[in-house]
Amino acid sequence: MDDHHLHRNVWWIRDSANPVLPPLKEQVQESSCCMNPFAVRMEDTYRLYYASADDDGHRRICLATAPIEQPAVWTRHGVVLDRGEDGDFDFNWTVLPHVVKFPDRWHLYYTGNCGKGTGLAQFPGIGLAFSDDGISFTKYDQNPIIAPSHVEGDPDARGMAGGSVIHVRLPGDLTEWRFYYTGCPTLGEDVFLDQQKVVC
Repeated sequence: MDDHHLHRNVWWIRDSANPVLPPLKEQVQESSCCMNPFAVRMEDTYRLYYASADDDGHRRICLATAPIEQPAVWTRHGVVLDRGEDGDFDFNWTVLPHVVKFPDRWHLYYTGNCGKGTGLAQFPGIGLAFSDDGISFTKYDQNPIIAPSHVEGDPDARGMAGGSVIHVRLPGDLTEWRFYYTGCPTLGEDVFLDQQKVVC
């Protein structure tokens, strides 16, 4: 079979300049990783929200922008959502950004890591932050907005991570917002072998 003919007619070519947004040792809060990209187009500019890490492993959500004609040329704008205080659900990490622009404001949904526990149990909830411009965000004061149930048998009993918010059209000209995320019902003896993950 010709490598350029796929059954689903999808073909991606890696950019020769990859990685286009690498960690930078001289940037204290972006020194060890850049991950979890989420891109939004605003007129002639792409906004890239992503998680970065410092040398201590703490992760924060940052912003970079690029002109649509040069999607591999990014300008960094630093941290837009920092981690929480000791004891908060997002003390260790704020990661996996998902940004939605509403008519009057922006919502940034993210996953928090508290730095305690094992596997997905270290991720005790999904948070929300608000912004008027998509750049300066303020965390919701009742975070996390979704948290593990701690009820045996529930799909998100032990932890949760990630998520996508989708606007769905329903019959009768109705709509609703749906949040799909990864839940962890059990951890097991060996997290790498036994930890379960389900879509919630």
